[in-house]
Amino acid sequence: MVNINALFDVVIRTKNSERGIGKCLSSIRRLIPDADIIVIDGKSTDNTVRIAESFASKIIYEDKGLSFATGIAGKISTKDFILFIDSDVELINDKFPEIALNLFKKFKTGAVVGNSLHFPFNYGLPLGLTMIERHTLNSIDFPENVKGRETYYIQSYLRKQKLKVRYVNNSMIHTYTLKSLDTGRICLYKAYC
Repeated sequence: MVNINALFDVVIRTKNSERGIGKCLSSIRRLIPDADIIVIDGKSTDNTVRIAESFASKIIYEDKGLSFATGIAGKISTKDFILFIDSDVELINDKFPEIALNLFKKFKTGAVVGNSLHFPFNYGLPLGLTMIERHTLNSIDFPENVKGRETYYIQSYLRKQKLKVRYVNNSMIHTYTLKSLDTGRICLYKAYC
């Protein structure tokens, strides 16, 4: 039987994320204990790297931005698939990697997105929790100067290749606290505001 963890690397692109990265990394270790975790840090000035050191298999430093960090993930990874997880996300579905890998086998799939608990977001391509094939990522030309919306380049490539984005509900939660504009309540998770 194949160990599915041998098929993918977990990649976290981050900068100054001390507030949530510990919970993020802890959730990965709890649910995917053998995962190889690569943290790509944008030269954080807080405790992000110190926290990541106790969980990550490898820490890479870059200072060009999110698009560059996304692009180099495919060059750093040695596995067939990359599981992107944002530093403010906790993985709650331990079956997500297995489900995602099966979706790649059965359908013409370019990416699999894990949606937030109670918040189905079945359109677009957020990289909060997303698995993509490494060769696909390496086929995309990410402009180094783009600081955000790097998913535009991934979506454009997937459309040209006629590949679909698939979604798996109730796979993660956002770990930051925010105040609801509607109710004024302080919410632990975005999905409950």
